[in-house]
Amino acid sequence: MSIDNLKSTIGRRQGVAQPNRFAIYIPIPIFNTDNALKNVIQAGIAGGSVAAGINSLYNDPRDLTFLCRTAVLPGRQIATTDYATNSKTHKMPYAGITDDLTLTFILTQDMFVKKLFDAWQAKVINPDYSVNYKDTYVSDIIVQQLNKDNFPIYTVKFKNAYPVTVDPIELNSDSTDTMSIMGVTLAYDDWEASDGLLDGVSDALNIALPGNLGTKFTGVLDGLASKFNIN
Repeated sequence: MSIDNLKSTIGRRQGVAQPNRFAIYIPIPIFNTDNALKNVIQAGIAGGSVAAGINSLYNDPRDLTFLCRTAVLPGRQIATTDYATNSKTHKMPYAGITDDLTLTFILTQDMFVKKLFDAWQAKVINPDYSVNYKDTYVSDIIVQQLNKDNFPIYTVKFKNAYPVTVDPIELNSDSTDTMSIMGVTLAYDDWEASDGLLDGVSDALNIALPGNLGTKFTGVLDGLASKFNIN
């Protein structure tokens, strides 16, 4: 195998995938108006940015995309058991095993990500340790590998996800020129992948846009794809 063959193969397949080209979309199933209003009032009292407090009344779903430092595309393991026939042992599959979704985020000075995932976990288990109905706290999460033009080339939807672990945040008086980072682990029921550009855009729109706007845009895209025979 020569370097020219390798370059030809990579070029024919549109270049190498770059791990720093990715996007995530997480529609959080909570909205705490009381805390948002409190942030506005506290900002005004402290003489800080009231505009920043007002902005907390609306959480742009792209904020988590911009603040996400690392994400993963999932793998899948097939669980097997040994099965003996005619003095030979074969592995027989019986289940699929998936790992939890792990994400890390950059923390801003309003602790937006920390407060958001704390509130999400509080939606799962109440202060009296009773557990809420699953459909009230789960959400579908999209993770996408992007190309060099920031278009999705591989999209994974994590179905019915919710945070099971919010990592502790280390504070260190010797760390003066570093960012605070927080890790989150989310459980989910299953994942499914799509590799079409329109599928990736449609999935992202359905997640990112409120109400049925995503569905409406997806219908438009499907109509255009059918008309022009685009996959």
